[in-house]
Amino acid sequence: MKDAKVIIWPLALMLLSLCFISCQNYVDSVDPLIDQVEDDLLNTEANIPFLITGVLGEFGLSGEQDGVPSILEKIAAYSDEMIQGHYGGSPEWPQFVQDTDQSDLDFYERDWENYHRTRFFADDLVERVAAVDAGGGFQDPALRERALWWGNFVGGLMRMYVGEHWGAQAVTGNLPGSPITTKAQVNAGEFGAFFSVEELHAQARTLFNAAMGLDPGNNPPVPNSDRVLWSFIARTHIFDGNATEAKAAAEKGLQQGDPPLQIPHTIRFQNAFYERTGRGNEPQFSSHPRFMKYLLDDPKEGTALSEVWSGISDANPQVPAGIVSRFGRPAEEGAPGNPGHRDTVDPRAGLANQNERLPMWERAIFNEYPDISGGNQWEPFVALGSTGIQQDFFPNRDQATDLIDWREMQLILAEAAINGAGGDPLEHINNVRRFHGLDEVTPAEMAAYDNPWGGASTTGGNLLGSVPVNKHTGALGLLIEERDKTLHLKGTRIVDQRRFNLWHLPDGKFKNYMPIPRSETNRNPNIP
Repeated sequence: MKDAKVIIWPLALMLLSLCFISCQNYVDSVDPLIDQVEDDLLNTEANIPFLITGVLGEFGLSGEQDGVPSILEKIAAYSDEMIQGHYGGSPEWPQFVQDTDQSDLDFYERDWENYHRTRFFADDLVERVAAVDAGGGFQDPALRERALWWGNFVGGLMRMYVGEHWGAQAVTGNLPGSPITTKAQVNAGEFGAFFSVEELHAQARTLFNAAMGLDPGNNPPVPNSDRVLWSFIARTHIFDGNATEAKAAAEKGLQQGDPPLQIPHTIRFQNAFYERTGRGNEPQFSSHPRFMKYLLDDPKEGTALSEVWSGISDANPQVPAGIVSRFGRPAEEGAPGNPGHRDTVDPRAGLANQNERLPMWERAIFNEYPDISGGNQWEPFVALGSTGIQQDFFPNRDQATDLIDWREMQLILAEAAINGAGGDPLEHINNVRRFHGLDEVTPAEMAAYDNPWGGASTTGGNLLGSVPVNKHTGALGLLIEERDKTLHLKGTRIVDQRRFNLWHLPDGKFKNYMPIPRSETNRNPNIP
């Protein structure tokens, strides 16, 4: 997409960590501050820019297993957007994916800390502003606004994510949510209470509203900052089933033509999707095969660039001979610089549609590591042959990660209309489709929607165990599939699976959300 970018600089936090925190994690086991006197020294206006830099760095850092980009990549793999890689990958990754019977939750520790560490730093920034206010106030009111905007925004966002992605009693799958432990509670030797996802959404909205009307400053710039806040408020409301409130917020959110909120990447801090699910390495996760079916059903959805040859591939000598592209495209051969070549700076630059909705990359399937289920996850799609799909939304290591954009607002408005809040759902759905160069859907087509292999059905996701088939048709089914395509890799699919009963695993697995690790459950008596 050629929208302008809203950026958040990726910065490291080593100095910040050494200055005022020494801890194993930022939940119930945050250690007492090294020295209260040293801690109080940070409660000055001169130190606020330094603390803002720390929050931005932790929020945007895209190093291994860190930052929001890694959060979105991991939750895509935990949902049914991706499956265990068929092109290689790291053999320890089955410990993360929910399709496992292992009882050791240690693999989730670093991810758990990632969410809460970022949340903790944001909360701490807001507290530092209050301390400066109490000590005489700011000489620079613009600095105060900037600190409060970023502290409240990041603190709200992390509460939203932790509520939507984590939960207690993970095997039975009935308690999404998380404990939140404040610094004051840590200093008092207390444990934070467990909050449901609805309660965490309410906390997030409170913080987003606290940032409303404040200026986040120009380093980094956030155009339409109030619209960004309203957009996340709209998301939390639609996820909570509040159609009227979601509609009101989405109407104040990002509008067509507004740039998305993005986190940029560099050669050093690479895009997590590129590195672990795309062109960067042998992918640890593959895109679910329904995304290949989407492209075969409607080529206007996107182009699947291909590295598949009719013979042995020089780029990947493990590709068996005789594999033929399912999309009739030649392989990405020739010298770097050619459109489509994996070593070209922008391999998709030569395509006619620069707003394609599902940019994908075709590869031949081979199983370096067996499926963790012991079965063939591609079996329902065997007619498609021995090629598979990788996401190609991020074909470059330094491509920005989108967090939210105007298209999501249109789909929230469509869903609110379907749920009786007023308006024409098809108008909003077609606004998105027109942007991507897709054919408009007619009222008759919306009413007749029935796709058993799309994201609105568990037929295509019923890959692992005897999951009862659930399928949505008509206007709601169309809306769910449009969300599946448009919001791919935005961290929303796992919530859609839960609220539309489209889970893809049987009972006995870590269903619906990532399990809170034992470092927390063993120590915090407030977790159910």
